[in-house]
Amino acid sequence: MLTEAEKTHIELQEKYRAEVAGKFKPAAKINYIETVTKILQGLAIIIGIWATYNEFRKYNEEKKEAVEKETRQAARDFSRNFYQKQFDYYAEATEATATLSTAPKGSADYMTARDKFYRLFWGRLSLVEDACVEAKMVQFKDLLEYFEHDQHWSGTLPDKCGGQPIAITSVDQHTLQLASLRLAHDARLYVLDTWLSEEERKKYNR
Repeated sequence: MLTEAEKTHIELQEKYRAEVAGKFKPAAKINYIETVTKILQGLAIIIGIWATYNEFRKYNEEKKEAVEKETRQAARDFSRNFYQKQFDYYAEATEATATLSTAPKGSADYMTARDKFYRLFWGRLSLVEDACVEAKMVQFKDLLEYFEHDQHWSGTLPDKCGGQPIAITSVDQHTLQLASLRLAHDARLYVLDTWLSEEERKKYNR
């Protein structure tokens, strides 16, 4: 059995422990709340930074895509305009050479075609012609000069673009017709390769 003094001593100890626990418990709660608050604030800052960065990256990607789209469209527009001009000039050149090789020399049609041919040769056709068409234009010009000056020439017309060379014994309008056809053939091949798909090109003799 405990004495009264021992009981009193035990009660005082329990009371003291309860008072101490009461003092430290609110402080622990406060510290816990502050810690949680700081963690949440940190998470909010991180989430905010991530969201800002994500929006910035998305904006840059969309801007880059828009610039690339505009660049591709501008390139397509330029190519389409370039090839359209090229097609038009090729058509004018072959029409001029066809007339020069069939119309009577010195006639109105002949002189009109001659003016057109030389304007194309020395001017705008040089801006767009490919190597094969350029070579055929030079050949036709040389033959035309022989024809108009009644100069005799015989030899072989080479073809660096894969065609068969042609042996020439004299320069007359028949010779000009052969040269005109060779020019038209090379222009045709280039136009087919430029404007038609591979499947569509199979429909044409090459």
